[in-house]
Formats: sequence, structure tokens, C-alpha cells
Amino acid sequence: YQHMSLITHIFGGEGTPEDMQKRAQDLFCLRPKDIFLYQLVTAFAERCPFSVKVFWRLLQVAHNFTTADEAISLDYHLALRMIRRPDFVEGVRALLVDKDKAPKWSPNRLDLVDNSLLEEVFNEDGLPPLR
Repeated sequence: YQHMSLITHIFGGEGTPEDMQKRAQDLFCLRPKDIFLYQLVTAFAERCPFSVKVFWRLLQVAHNFTTADEAISLDYHLALRMIRRPDFVEGVRALLVDKDKAPKWSPNRLDLVDNSLLEEVFNEDGLPPLR
């Protein structure tokens, strides 16, 4: 619970992942020795931009869930879609195969992620049911 106020400030409320990234950067400028903020700013800069957008969309969608089955089903369907993406393969290459820890994301910035790609990932058409 130590960082809950920071998490709420950065990720809570309205806004896009780009807004969240900016809030994290702004706070880090005010508190440059804060390790937690450093980790957040670094994650926004280095992690897969598409995955960050998927996380953001997941926060929006999950707010309406009323059962655990809904959440588990969405996780299953997202996993089926995400493992087919080139970014997944690139992440595996960078971390596990070549071990260079230097993935080349495409797109490589949050503002370049096409929202229609997000719609495709969250679309359950053509996917097998969980049960």
C-alpha cells in the first residue's frame, strides 16, 4: 500500500496511456530519487507500447466485470491473441533467445499504436471458448 497514492494518481481517472506516462514523468521530475517512480518511467519507456495500450484498455473493460469467469475468459482470449503478435515473438527473442534485452517494438511509441489493433485483440470472434 506504500505506493497506492502514486498508482492512483498515475493510472486512475480518465486519460490515455500517454497521459499516464506524462504524469509518471512529471512526478519523477519532482522526486528524481524515488525508485518506484523510476521503475514506472523506465517501464513506460522500455516496455512494449502495444502491451501498455492493451493494459490500459483492460483497465477500462474490467471495470464492468461482475464475475471472475468474465475476467478469466478475457485473459484467456487476450493470451490467444497476444501470443500471435510479432511483439510477443520479439520480446521472447530479446529476453530468452538472444538475451540482448533490446527488443525492437513495432510500433515503438505509445502514440503510434493504432487503436484498431486494440479492437482486434479484444475481439473474441473466431476464438475457441474457454470451456
